[in-house]
This record gives sequence, C-alpha cells and structure tokens, in this order.
Amino acid sequence: LWFVMRMYGASGIRAHIREHVRQAKWLEEQLLADGRFEIMAPVVFGLVVFCLKSSAIAKSDMDVDLEAINKANTDLVAQCNAGGRLFMLSTRLKGVVAVRIAIGSTFGAQKHVDLVLDVIKESATKVIADL
Repeated sequence: LWFVMRMYGASGIRAHIREHVRQAKWLEEQLLADGRFEIMAPVVFGLVVFCLKSSAIAKSDMDVDLEAINKANTDLVAQCNAGGRLFMLSTRLKGVVAVRIAIGSTFGAQKHVDLVLDVIKESATKVIADL
C-alpha cells in the first residue's frame, strides 16, 4: 500500500476508484438497457453481478425452470471466457447462477469496459440461440 500511495497519492487513488465506480455503473445501465439481463446485487465499487433473465431464454410463453436458467448463465460465463479476451467468474445468489464482473484494473479504461459489454452481448446471443 505504501508504494501505491507514493505513486498515486491519496487524490490519485480516489480518482481511480471514482472512475472504476463510474464504469461499473455504466455497465449496469447498459446491461439493463439490453433487456436480456437482470442485476442480481447492488453495484458496489467495481463489482457488477448479473444474470440472463428467464424471459430472455424462454422459447415460448412457458416459464423456464431454475435448472435451465442456471445452465444458460453457466454457459454464458464459459462462452465469454472461451475467446480469451476477458475472464469472468460465476457465483450463486439465492440458488441462481450469476455472473461477476470486477472492474478495477490499474490500467483499465472505458474501452476495456466497452469490450466486456460487447463480449457479454455476443456471448448471450450465442448461448440463447444454442438453447
């Protein structure tokens, strides 16, 4: 921590954190605007936790069971990671598999968050089509 403080100073660290929070909030807004995703937990610092909505993976007006939702979200993580452009993790919240994105790299910029969003959207389209 000492070297980080010396390198950036308190104001520099605050600026980094504020930017990461802004990027995470932006990603949250974009995922919600897409309509296929729901946010599973409040966005805190740079952590965004989301999943595919059941309505996004339903083939008809029938309800989708939890097993199908979890499979779709597990497949989404695998598909996003398969390209090697980013790495995401999953977790379970109230029995539902959710996707975790942590924004907070020292050299991370908005262009990297744009890439994350593009990969998520492309992967979701593929996962939904393959169901």
